[in-house]
Amino acid sequence: MRSAAELSALAALADTGVVGRASSSPLASGRLIDVSEEVRPLLPRGGLQRGEVVSCEGVAAVSMAMAVVAGPSQSGSWVAWAGVPGVNAMALHQMGVALERTVWVGDDGSEGWSDAVWGDVLAALVDGVDVVVVGPGVCGLRPATARRLTARLQNRGAVLVAIDQPVFGADLRLETRRPVWHGLGRGHGLAQGRDVEIEVTGRRAARPARHPRQLPTAAGMLGPSDSERVESSRGLRSIAREAG
Repeated sequence: MRSAAELSALAALADTGVVGRASSSPLASGRLIDVSEEVRPLLPRGGLQRGEVVSCEGVAAVSMAMAVVAGPSQSGSWVAWAGVPGVNAMALHQMGVALERTVWVGDDGSEGWSDAVWGDVLAALVDGVDVVVVGPGVCGLRPATARRLTARLQNRGAVLVAIDQPVFGADLRLETRRPVWHGLGRGHGLAQGRDVEIEVTGRRAARPARHPRQLPTAAGMLGPSDSERVESSRGLRSIAREAG
């Protein structure tokens, strides 16, 4: 974990190439940050709009945030995780997040940080990276501080992904609900994936939309739900019979 003083140098480090925005990416100079093929259908514009706040909520909020940032990190964008307890390198790797472009902040011992410290830390991250993930470990943030950070976010062209953080006014909400685990029996078995319903709402969504997905899959990523796989299999069998 870095100290607040160390984090204040992140913006300067961006100029050295050690950490910073993916200036070499075709989309980095535009208004959209590319996401993975699995996440693209969930977003109204097919990518992350620079300057926006995306809220991940519900039963699989952390997994949803991992899925959202995996594509940007693979495309060359740096991602910072602030105050997200329980996130580890193995989980991020399984969800496709590029660890070599990942920064962790405040995952241990940050409970006593004040609004002023968190404000400075998050401002430095917004200045230095493309995507900042803010979790419930960021405690005591005042609405006025959140508004200043949102204005800075829009000015710098970064994206903030908020996990259960109502203090930030979200442009887009991805709420995960109705979880169903597969592979578990009565006291036995091994979890092989979890179906959820992802509801997309917010100012950037023309109308509410619901998407059945598996999050995570057995491989630890975002994929089609169990019902979608069954329907796809039936369709393929039907095509095969017609062809035969």
